Amino acid sequence: YEITIKDNGCEFSIDTLQKLGLQSVTTHKDTGGTGMGFLTTFKTLKDCNASIIITEYKAQNPYSKSIAFSFDGNSSFIINSYRYNQLKEQITRTDVTINSIE
Repeated sequence: YEITIKDNGCEFSIDTLQKLGLQSVTTHKDTGGTGMGFLTTFKTLKDCNASIIITEYKAQNPYSKSIAFSFDGNSSFIINSYRYNQLKEQITRTDVTINSIE
């Protein structure tokens, strides 16, 4: 089973991706965001051996990104992105798989 959410929200900064699920980070601090949502989500995914897959779209039409929760038994954190080179260079986490998409 998989749940996928697609939106036109702002792109995750590299710093946010570096910290996502490890510490409290938010893209909406100015409107009251705390970052606790992703901390809770990552804990739940770990408890279920589920994976999170973030896909970033260059064209941003009709969506800028998608976030999928895959109940695949892998407990993976995967980023599929058109920013592959930049992300691969700057994200130092060993628990993240980064894939290139066009």
